[in-house]
Amino acid sequence: MGQNQESFRDKLVKMAETVELLESCFKNNIDISINVEPNEFNEVIGYLNTKESEDTCIISIGNVNFTFLKT
Repeated sequence: MGQNQESFRDKLVKMAETVELLESCFKNNIDISINVEPNEFNEVIGYLNTKESEDTCIISIGNVNFTFLKT
């Protein structure tokens, strides 16, 4: 049987839900750093059409910055 794979778009929806929870608790800007493997990092930057030569990628949703770091 095939396995359901979560798309990056699905992950963005979950990130937005997380932002709603965090913003309800904290009024300041929030920075979250996420270490990801190269394949997952390339998926993120490929979805966002950013340069592959970078080792970081920042996605800002509301007052929350998600910083993806290639490990």
